[in-house]
Amino acid sequence: MGQCLSSSNAEPPQSHARTAKPATPPIPSDVVNRATYPETTSSTDQGLAQLIVQTAGWRSQTQDTVRTLVHQTREHLFLAVFQGIGLHAEAVVSFLHGRAYQVFTEQAGAATSLQDALRGTLLALEAALLTAPALPHALDLNRPMSSSQARLSSGASACLAVVDLPACSAHVCSVGDSRCLLARTAGNFNSVAPAGRFLGEEHALRNPEERAGLEGCMVCDGRTPGLHLTRALGFAGLKGPQGRLRCDPELCSVRLSPADSALVLAPAPFWDQVSPGAACLRHRFYDRHARLQQGADRARALAQAGAGAGAGGSGLDAAAPGRGADAFNAAAHLVLYAMARAGAEGGRDLGIADLARLPFGGGKDEEGGGGDLPAAESGAASPAPIAATGGQPAAASPAPCLTRESVAGNLGVACVTLRWHGQSVSEATRAAAVAVRRAAHETTLQRAARRRWDALRALVDFQRAQRRSVRAAWHDAARAIYARAAVRARAVQEELYVQRGVVVDVSPSLKVREPGTGREVPAEEVGIRATVNF
Repeated sequence: MGQCLSSSNAEPPQSHARTAKPATPPIPSDVVNRATYPETTSSTDQGLAQLIVQTAGWRSQTQDTVRTLVHQTREHLFLAVFQGIGLHAEAVVSFLHGRAYQVFTEQAGAATSLQDALRGTLLALEAALLTAPALPHALDLNRPMSSSQARLSSGASACLAVVDLPACSAHVCSVGDSRCLLARTAGNFNSVAPAGRFLGEEHALRNPEERAGLEGCMVCDGRTPGLHLTRALGFAGLKGPQGRLRCDPELCSVRLSPADSALVLAPAPFWDQVSPGAACLRHRFYDRHARLQQGADRARALAQAGAGAGAGGSGLDAAAPGRGADAFNAAAHLVLYAMARAGAEGGRDLGIADLARLPFGGGKDEEGGGGDLPAAESGAASPAPIAATGGQPAAASPAPCLTRESVAGNLGVACVTLRWHGQSVSEATRAAAVAVRRAAHETTLQRAARRRWDALRALVDFQRAQRRSVRAAWHDAARAIYARAAVRARAVQEELYVQRGVVVDVSPSLKVREPGTGREVPAEEVGIRATVNF
């Protein structure tokens, strides 16, 4: 069945001596639970070639309220992300994290499909959470509360995913606002534009469909934890016939194709800062940079060892000597990018409200916030097209902190990079061109120049794709404005005909024209006063 691999847990804070004013334990503010798992390789020469799983998190408070779980076998990959909410969020997350894979194996043995097993896993975890005699660490000396009382006011959102390697398919089951993103690559050659979509809806009040299902439910205290959710695990006090919370897992299955590049599982605080387009863009070019940098490190190590730069092959897929297997962690890069946006002003996605404030002279980043894309480096090493992982994000202010209602401070990301046999036409053509340039007569200086050129080209391609993302967001916002204006114009046109018997054409900009002649009619002649109200 394979070995269960899960994110490492941080050490609990050490107890302090009792004094008149006990010292507060330091709050960590760096990437934690960072890990790169062994690659899962396919035994066939078609479809998916490799699955590379990487995890990382961020902690700005002492409690560990977000956990990731990874389990690998030869043919399947199981992932889970749990986000605790409420007074005893850490206890609930620890309970779910410790039982998730065991429950999944039991459900998989009895179910007829992976989809039924995933849904049954979340329902079984919900039942176990509500009936457990005790939760780990549920009792706090500062907040004495029984285990049953903890379940009334605490819960979690969860997202489970299974990747079927032989079938090239992914199955996702979620409850709450933890979600899974499928990163894709649209276009080819010079028009590559990373894009993506969520596998499943967000189970929160800001989702109109979820909000509509709460009619007739009881009204809760606005300070109740988890109030922004419509579905969750736990929170026994908010469930029942008239309860506003329910545990109804949503399933989504998708057939993977070579256009799919990654799966990203993360809780709501991460998606509040990083849009799907930005996550796809960052992952694609960071993975590309990592492979280039690994090849450069491999060639440099061979040259220093005196074995010759060409003795060890291309080295693009080899581990970088001296850096460790986790030197280039895409999940850690996404975490640092989210925290950089959390500390920057205006770290939101482009929308109608942002259209008037969109910078025209050259944006600071791909979505109107403060970007962190560095300029090309100068030196022996290849430049990074995007911010490198490790260390603190560039910021002059104190460490940023995520806050979303009752969830504060912590996040975790699980990233699955999909490698395909013959990934795309453009990459296959490029691989052939690179192989031709690596002729035996190529000198060491030429090889170094080629690596520098590849890194520079990656940086240029990243900035081009970034500009395409800005233009796409601009056009989406403009189309939304035009659609709202057109609806308002039709309403004004019908109002003039019904109330005043005037037959005119009203444009989305609320200009009145005579039908047939097209002559513009002053608004005073027809006596209208209307504006497009957003």
